[in-house]
Amino acid sequence: MKAVKIILIVVLILMAVSIGLALYFSIQASRQAANNSTNASTNTQTSEKMNIKVFLIANNDNGKQGKLVGCGDSVVAMEQEIPATTAVLKAAMEKLLSLNVESYPGMGLSNTLYASSLKIDSLSVANGTATIKLSGELKVNGTCDAPRIKAQLEETALQFSTVKKADIFINNKPINEVLSTR
Repeated sequence: MKAVKIILIVVLILMAVSIGLALYFSIQASRQAANNSTNASTNTQTSEKMNIKVFLIANNDNGKQGKLVGCGDSVVAMEQEIPATTAVLKAAMEKLLSLNVESYPGMGLSNTLYASSLKIDSLSVANGTATIKLSGELKVNGTCDAPRIKAQLEETALQFSTVKKADIFINNKPINEVLSTR
């Protein structure tokens, strides 16, 4: 009888140790999962996508497809898919500046910025005004390109509800000054 009691006590101790180890490893796994979740939420890389608009030009359509600009053209939105972000204005401007295609024949749109090599130096929004500072080379091919370029940049910024006005600078000069010398 005494041997049975000892065996029973050993079995109970082994069960208690097993349960304790199982709880310990379960808690550790939960902590690791929580850490992984936190790291994923702060990571700027995500597999989620979102759509923004970049603005292109419908040449010589007299404002039929969008807002009338320049030499009888329209500035027209074209949706683009980007990785999900909360910095939507920056992402939209980067997307616009990265388009190196001159025209989109199937859509009847052109990109006046295609030959330029501009990059964002800084970007901020305060009291409804976006201040966008760009640097690099701006290519302007004729007098009609100046209002097209300005419209593409401004309208891409103005699509967001937090932006009512866009102050754009190229190489530290206001866009109007830069374009008036071209």
